Amino acid sequence: MPPDDDSFLLAQLRAGDPRSLDGLLRLHGDRLHALAYSLLGHRPELRRDAEDIVQETLLGALKSAPRFEGRSSLHTWLCRILYNQVALLHRSRKDRRTDALPDALESHDPDPDAKLDVQRMLAALSEEHRTIIVL
Repeated sequence: MPPDDDSFLLAQLRAGDPRSLDGLLRLHGDRLHALAYSLLGHRPELRRDAEDIVQETLLGALKSAPRFEGRSSLHTWLCRILYNQVALLHRSRKDRRTDALPDALESHDPDPDAKLDVQRMLAALSEEHRTIIVL
C-alpha cells in the first residue's frame, strides 16, 4: 500500500504510529488549514491559530483513531475533529459574539460593479453565522 493512501494512514493511526501524522498532513493539511482559517474568520492575525488548529486536529485523530468507525471518509472525520477544535478555541476565548449581522450585509448597493469582499464579510459574522456559511 502506498504511504499516502487513506486506508494505510488509518491503519497507521490505529496502531498509534506518529509517522501517520506526516502522511495526513501531506494529504489533507492544505484543505484542513483552509477550513480552519475560514471558520476562524479569514483574519491575517489568525493564520497561526489555523496552523495550531490543524496540528491539534491531527493529534486528536491519532488519539481517537481506535474509535473511528469508518462511517465517513477519513477527510470528513478529520474535518469534524477540526470543527470541534475551532469550537474549543472559541469557547476558551469566550469569542461567542451575539451581535446582529453587520450593516454592510443589509445594504443594497445599486452599483452593479460593486464587489462583495467575502473574506471581510465572513470575518464580520458571528461564529455561528460564519460556520453555517463556510460549511
